[in-house]
Amino acid sequence: MSPDKTSLTYRILKPKCPFVAVWFPWYWRQSEMAELRKQAGRFTWKINQGLARRLILIIKTLVWPLVAFIQILTLLCTSSKEVATMNRRSQIRQLFDLIYFTFWRGFPSEEYYKTSFYNENLFLVIDDFISGKELLILNSLISEGRDPALINNKLRFDEHCRNNHLAVVPILEIYSNGKREQREPNLPIPKTSLYLKPVNGLQGRGI
Repeated sequence: MSPDKTSLTYRILKPKCPFVAVWFPWYWRQSEMAELRKQAGRFTWKINQGLARRLILIIKTLVWPLVAFIQILTLLCTSSKEVATMNRRSQIRQLFDLIYFTFWRGFPSEEYYKTSFYNENLFLVIDDFISGKELLILNSLISEGRDPALINNKLRFDEHCRNNHLAVVPILEIYSNGKREQREPNLPIPKTSLYLKPVNGLQGRGI
């Protein structure tokens, strides 16, 4: 069930933890993923210049644990029963996962359901996870001062990676307006799982 974006509940739960706070236990982990997340937090702080904007960030971060707690309860009421029925992960287990995911790891709790973590062994996959908000921040940081088309244009990105000897998922075929455009006419389709990304302006949703 999609939330009513005009409701008071949705507007209360909308704020996300805006930047990395050192009280999250994961902050002290020594890993590449943790460093990327810290960098996202530092960049958020850097681009919000001025006393007023930084004060807002601090206040939002201070109240975030309360917002996250309310969010967890709301998610349990709206999503946990269906998951428990379909995936056999009990509501108690989901609550435990959500507390660990949110307060120990510092992720927005709704991403537990968006990314279907209830189907995974959370402790085995969580070290390789970055939230959508952090990815957007890192993308802005990496793309700063670069040609936007290099990031947004799939063909240019593919060509740039190959020219710089960077690993990239190979483009086998491209479809435009429902018509097949063969990138390499003689390239056989491998008999293995394929990665399909619809180009429909939905930022990767539907892969």
